[in-house]
Amino acid sequence: DGKPVGTATSDENGDFTVPVQGTDVKPGDTLTVTPTGGTGVETTVPTAAITDVTTTPNDKNTGYNVTGNTTPNTTVTVTDNGKPVGTATSGENGDFTVPVDGTDVTPGDTLTVTPTGGKGVTTTVPTDTATDVKTTPNSDNTGYDVTGKTTPNTTVTVTDGGKTVGTGTSDGKGNFTVPVKGTDVTPGDTLTVTP
Repeated sequence: DGKPVGTATSDENGDFTVPVQGTDVKPGDTLTVTPTGGTGVETTVPTAAITDVTTTPNDKNTGYNVTGNTTPNTTVTVTDNGKPVGTATSGENGDFTVPVDGTDVTPGDTLTVTPTGGKGVTTTVPTDTATDVKTTPNSDNTGYDVTGKTTPNTTVTVTDGGKTVGTGTSDGKGNFTVPVKGTDVTPGDTLTVTP
């Protein structure tokens, strides 16, 4: 619409990079790039796409977090059979986390994750969840024990900021204990427990 959204100077080779804020344009917009004294050419803002989508139980096991990556500063909506169950905005690097209440979905449901102006992708609500999760110092104070309950004979993974810090398997009754080394975590860290 003629509104300037970015400017830069070409280098000695004629190459240039013009940064444009995601808040100033929308996916699908047609931009005109014009050199001083020259004729403008058009380019299109890429349509938002979703990548690396996963759905995992949240830290309190009261619901789920749908995470992934898309165009920076883009609204992402999660729907279950057409019904919106969560929304969030991606950060400057495109990463997003959409919280979904456990009462709004059922394990095994197929969720659709759609960025504004883009095409949706699907992800499945995990069928296994962990409950009654607690983290306590181990007996010799060299680390921690993460305990809880899930589906019997299921592998349970504990992560800290995406890094795996412990794994274990639930017993025949679904109870599990996952040892975590004290050198792998810091007091106050939020751990994610995923069966």
